[in-house]
Amino acid sequence: MRTSDSKFVVVATDGVVLTSVDGVAWVIRGSNGSAAWRSVAVGSNGSFLAVGDNGYWMTSSDGESWSINGGPTGHNWVSVTGRGIYGRYVAVSSDGAIAVSDGAVWALDQSTWPAESSVPDASWSSVTVQRSGGGFVAVSSDGKIATSSNGYTWYLSASHESNTWTAVRGCQGFFVAIAKDGTNRVATSDDGQYWLARSAGAASEWSALTCGNGVILAVGKQAGAMISGGWRAPLAPSGLVATPSSKSVSITFTTGATRVAGSPTATKFQYELNGTGTWKALTSNSSPVEVKRLTNGVSYTIRIRGVNGTVAGQGSLPVTFTPRSVPAAPSQPDLDAAGPGSVTFHWSAPGSNGGAAITSYVLSAYLSGTKSRKGSCSTSSTSCTITGLTAGVAYDISAVAVNSAGKSAASPVFSIAASTVTSAEPSAPTFQSIESVGSGSVKLTLGPLNANGSRIRRIWIKAHFSDGSLVGKGCVAGLILHSCTITGLSTAVSYSFSAIALNGVGLSDEGTSSAFTVPGS
Repeated sequence: MRTSDSKFVVVATDGVVLTSVDGVAWVIRGSNGSAAWRSVAVGSNGSFLAVGDNGYWMTSSDGESWSINGGPTGHNWVSVTGRGIYGRYVAVSSDGAIAVSDGAVWALDQSTWPAESSVPDASWSSVTVQRSGGGFVAVSSDGKIATSSNGYTWYLSASHESNTWTAVRGCQGFFVAIAKDGTNRVATSDDGQYWLARSAGAASEWSALTCGNGVILAVGKQAGAMISGGWRAPLAPSGLVATPSSKSVSITFTTGATRVAGSPTATKFQYELNGTGTWKALTSNSSPVEVKRLTNGVSYTIRIRGVNGTVAGQGSLPVTFTPRSVPAAPSQPDLDAAGPGSVTFHWSAPGSNGGAAITSYVLSAYLSGTKSRKGSCSTSSTSCTITGLTAGVAYDISAVAVNSAGKSAASPVFSIAASTVTSAEPSAPTFQSIESVGSGSVKLTLGPLNANGSRIRRIWIKAHFSDGSLVGKGCVAGLILHSCTITGLSTAVSYSFSAIALNGVGLSDEGTSSAFTVPGS
């Protein structure tokens, strides 16, 4: 990646070129697919030059429209630098070639170079210029570092470790080189000839290097990143998680100093809403932070940045949220119908959903004058039926609305008299499961029973032969679990089963099961 005074440009090995004016939003400038592009540089006039495999190179005045030049020459260019002496570009390749250009014509044939020209034999990996209009430094993967004042005549330096050097940059008036191996994987030099070994932040395979605003940043394979210099601005926070509530939001995040060791610590934090306006101070100096005075039901994006003294860092990536509260209470329920052990009600939706869609309603029946709930139903509509109530009992009926923030307050109560809920014989039982539990033994479990307003007093289950005649064996199901076991049945014989329930009104209709064959021993 390289930048002019107003634009970032990135080239990729799949031929793609990207540009950005802020380093955050990027635009794809199409595929310049003739080569796997390896490096791009900006020239003294602000134009760009990129180099790649098979001898290809391309130029652009604005980073957006490119002219591809060159062709297969056998050289795979790995690095290029610009803004050198006389406005020259210099490119290096891993097979030892060095080329010099004014941005329009390349001087690759060394027979045409000045008589004193010389290029050391090396597997070059990176080249840089110390400052605009200055000389050049190149490093190689086979342990060599060389300097040139004009791009043509190169001199090897001997005062450095023979590491696998991967990158070199001119930063703040001196050179910095990094390596993927060696005892000291960083070296610095004032002139490119005499180098001082420096300890890296970690024994990583360091691969890329850049500098700006007084900071040197290197990235590597294992340790991630290391920095050097007087970096004052905190790194951008990351991992933002928004937890909205009524007219506010709580944001948790990871600070930049936590992510990259040695980076500045923020002394306070600021936030920006919806990508516009001024950054505002947050009251908390650590995660989580809270932003108030928001509008329920309105979608927001928020970014957080750290501040060190008076220097503000880069903003985080935005996170989206919508403040919301629980809904207002629904209207008082109205009775639609009452029957044996059941009541049906309807109600009206609340005037406010709290800023989030209502997902369901819960209608509940309480013993009159108490908080003892005896039945309920849940629905996404504004009507439902509560079953399982007892005849001759008075109830208080109320509804609540539910959204992603929780349940509303209860609606006003509708009280029903003891005579409202009637009773009838139980509904016919249904069979939930039949399973063998031993030789000739079968466990039978019924589904939920509808008592129709009168308490269930007894449940009988009987066995039948396949022709419907009684076997003479049965059991009494429990009043809570509604299950029992019939023993003494013949193995490898098919049976069916029937069940009846008794309440204070009378006997239910008979419920029957499907056929079941008792497994053999």
